[in-house]
Amino acid sequence: MQLRDDQIEKVSKTLNPAAAEAHLCSAPVRQARAAGEVRGSLHRRKAVLFVALAAAVVIHVISCPAGAEPARMAAPATQPAEPWAKAAPPRWPQLVLTNKASFTGHTPLEGASSFLMRMPNGEILVGTAKHLIKNAGGVEPPIPLADLDRALTRWEVFPRTKPTLTIEANGLAENTSRENAHDWLLLRLVDPHAKLPATPLTPRLKPAEVGETVYLIGVPYTDQNSAQNVYKGVVTARPHRSYFTYEFSPPVHIPGFSGAPIVDANGLLLGHGVSMGTDLKQKDGLEIEFGAEDASLAVQLWQHRNDLPATQPADAVHLDLPQGWVTRQSKLAGVLKYAEYPAAVVYIELLAFDKADTQDDLDVMGCATLLQRNAARSTALANRQETEPKAGNIGGRATAEYEITGDLKGLKLHYRIIVLEQNSFFCKFTCWTTAAHWDAAQAHFEDAVKALK
Repeated sequence: MQLRDDQIEKVSKTLNPAAAEAHLCSAPVRQARAAGEVRGSLHRRKAVLFVALAAAVVIHVISCPAGAEPARMAAPATQPAEPWAKAAPPRWPQLVLTNKASFTGHTPLEGASSFLMRMPNGEILVGTAKHLIKNAGGVEPPIPLADLDRALTRWEVFPRTKPTLTIEANGLAENTSRENAHDWLLLRLVDPHAKLPATPLTPRLKPAEVGETVYLIGVPYTDQNSAQNVYKGVVTARPHRSYFTYEFSPPVHIPGFSGAPIVDANGLLLGHGVSMGTDLKQKDGLEIEFGAEDASLAVQLWQHRNDLPATQPADAVHLDLPQGWVTRQSKLAGVLKYAEYPAAVVYIELLAFDKADTQDDLDVMGCATLLQRNAARSTALANRQETEPKAGNIGGRATAEYEITGDLKGLKLHYRIIVLEQNSFFCKFTCWTTAAHWDAAQAHFEDAVKALK
């Protein structure tokens, strides 16, 4: 029995976590500005924030270990409060800015929010949301973070109602590896000694906690006369690592708030405005909920700004398949090898991810357990059944394995998931065939695993 190409593609997508994307939902800034209002989040865009296995195993930036929560720098017991934080919000200094940027070979950016932030060494940077240099910000084609310095012609920030009080930024001030793992954009000032159009904010090294009071600072596009508004809120959840949500009042149309600063009761920067959900709570057609990415993450990115680029899976993991295997072209992101053994109706896919992106104590068995948990949430298999992960050994290499069976549009499938370590990467083999070919397929699966270098 041979499978048709359309059947193979459907099977491939069924259990491959690389096919499950996490999305930021958005509409382009320029469209939002023209419309004056947008239902739900400011940015209802489709942008991959998390690479393969993001929901279950690894999303970390740079070379720090990560797990369910990121490895964080030691935060001081207390950070001094900003003097202005004692005043009523209407008396606060100018804190939020807006953006105007031009690029070579890309459409310009105009709008949304930004701010100045003072890093631990005293350097002042511009902070905003990275997705503004993508389609969500009206920038087409999207600009990869690593290409921004080359493409950037000019980036200015200024108070919304005072465009003459501008300061220019250029040059990235963050690590560019694994940009899909975060939404921070940090830029250096052209002239560090220039007059500042806003008061710099100090990043708080301790992440926001559920239940604490926060203040969102920004201006909706519908308000053409205000330079700054303050919305008091309370942190409601931390649904993802380095990300929190909060509800605030008064209600407001959220367009214009991407990249806006969120501060705590002491005036310390907690994060920048971004929504990682598809719908935001509303009251009378206006938003009362938004999200933010931790300022402590921005400090990590800045601290590792001079690190060498991370080793890519394709540079560290190689699979030269034995005779009889035929390499096929995968349409799924992150797949290092996709191949078929036609004589036995056997297929494999290989994914790999850096151990440095995982928590320190994660071993092969722990990795397999997390992978299984993730696949169980996203699978399209009917009548799904699976075994518990168990320790194994193939060609002298320790493995962790589990099996999955189920039906896909009448086709009975049997998967063998094999997880092992190679060259400081976790490698996941998804091996599958039909129920009728299961026994004959096992030797071919193991031959492929043994060929890993």
